[in-house]
Amino acid sequence: MVNNTLERLAARAKSGKPYVVVQLKEALAAHPVHEAYDVYRGLMGLKAPETLRQTRAISLQAVARARAKFYFETEGGGETYGNRPSKVIGEGNQRDLLCHSRTDFVACFEDAEVASLSGAIAFGGQLLFDFEDWEFEQIDDRLELDSRVFRSSGREVWRMDPLTAGSEIDRAFMLTGCHARAFGHWMWEYLPRYVAALIAGVMPPMPVLIDCGMPPQHREALETLLPAGCEAIEVPLQTLVRVKELWCAPAPIYMPLYEQLNEKYRWDVFCSPPWRFAKIMARMAAAVPPGRQNIPGRRLFLARPESNHHKLVNSSQIEAIARGRGFEIVYPERMPFAKQAEMLAEANAVVGPEGSAMFLAYY
Repeated sequence: MVNNTLERLAARAKSGKPYVVVQLKEALAAHPVHEAYDVYRGLMGLKAPETLRQTRAISLQAVARARAKFYFETEGGGETYGNRPSKVIGEGNQRDLLCHSRTDFVACFEDAEVASLSGAIAFGGQLLFDFEDWEFEQIDDRLELDSRVFRSSGREVWRMDPLTAGSEIDRAFMLTGCHARAFGHWMWEYLPRYVAALIAGVMPPMPVLIDCGMPPQHREALETLLPAGCEAIEVPLQTLVRVKELWCAPAPIYMPLYEQLNEKYRWDVFCSPPWRFAKIMARMAAAVPPGRQNIPGRRLFLARPESNHHKLVNSSQIEAIARGRGFEIVYPERMPFAKQAEMLAEANAVVGPEGSAMFLAYY
């Protein structure tokens, strides 16, 4: 079954890049699951004994409400509201979104497990994901982007129990996940859940579990929010961590792992009530030491290096146009996070391509 294509994919997948790992899983999808998993383990160099079993993905919110050691609900879910689009100049496809709020809560699970590049919580023999039951049915998601899932069909999953047993921790807040290395997701999915938990005011001080291999700016952004005496702890690749008291909170926006862009896909599913997110953004901005606020005439173009995976094919022409209109050409990923936030606070106008850098507009 092994061929050059699989070996090339595996060589790239060993760095933990989720979309490369899932390509490898998909390349093996036509083969019986245990046979495919044997090949996968060999290609990835996994030394742990085979532990692959079929189970069902369960709603984190449902189990937290019923079985968590501690559960504090800050806002209920199911509220219907509308999100109006921002003002759009030129032709677009914008429209009003009809949305339903998700439940906001802070929870603590006793004797739970988390793994690198996984947002799933192993608790009481179940695998918990950050969705509410009604949300998961809205679109088609592929859960195998998560490092704990080898193969999936809807909520039915073949679960990998990795890998290498890591340390045991008394208490920690969970911020690991398959999208945690992407700056956009870090800003709108991961940091906001921690901020929302801090705003709730019900957690004791504790370390925060994060994935290894993230850009330094991710950690710097988190460190602006950490209470005194708290630290970030990296979870190594292919490693499982047991936590006696695992604290968690949902993302303010429902974030599927690897959604299929079919007829069921609708932007209405991926919303947060603006009044909820506004509190989170205000807390994030307040955590950064203030620089000079709003310098009249300072214009920024958040450029993207040509070396990036999602490069702009006409970046030099676009940057020349922006420069000619008084915009500074800046590359945020080359700066410490505090400098990025300060720069955005000073700006009078910000332009940039669609992508992660635009989430700096929180500041």
